Amino acid sequence: MYRWMLATVALLPLGLLGCDSGSGINGSRESDNSTLLSDSFAVVGAEDAYANVRDATFEQEMAMNPVIAAQGFARHHRHSGSAGSHLAPILMDFGLDQHQMMEILGALMSHRGTIRDALEGLREANSELINQANAERRAIIDSYEAGDISREQAAQQLQDLSEHTRDAIRNNPANEPHLQALCDARQGLFDSIRTILTDSQRDRWDAWVASLPGACFGG
Repeated sequence: MYRWMLATVALLPLGLLGCDSGSGINGSRESDNSTLLSDSFAVVGAEDAYANVRDATFEQEMAMNPVIAAQGFARHHRHSGSAGSHLAPILMDFGLDQHQMMEILGALMSHRGTIRDALEGLREANSELINQANAERRAIIDSYEAGDISREQAAQQLQDLSEHTRDAIRNNPANEPHLQALCDARQGLFDSIRTILTDSQRDRWDAWVASLPGACFGG
């Protein structure tokens, strides 16, 4: 089931870490930080699902796109950058060795496999809201094409519809079990990473995790 994850991790020393090219962990600290800042060290969660909601426009319907596509994960530019959603802020000064980097990347890949069902559950829980939005989109476009409203008015109504639907998706009570599953998986990920760290790194890691706000951490 997770062969794709194992294959991805196996290729990381050649791709991400770049051991033979002078980049990655055997290169400069600047190269280390560049690797850590990549999407490979992003902690995927609910905010990624919300960020992947596509607006209703004249050209396309509203949609809640998959977070992890067939070609992998790339964080959407709309992501809020919330605390705990990326590991670079805490790992950047740890001076991780190659073994630790590979272990952490493996934990992140495993985590992404674990949360696939919860992310898909979020999409399914909000499918009716997306369908309703697309029915309203069709009505707005029909009004514009009939000459009842200007293109500028229709564009504003589509923008308002998109924003209203985004808020409804974020506040949908049906999200709760899937959000809890994502929280549980994130806590499991952080516990796994903790075991990879040295004692001194672990103390700093614990302080960072304790500082994180949000429902997953009791903040």
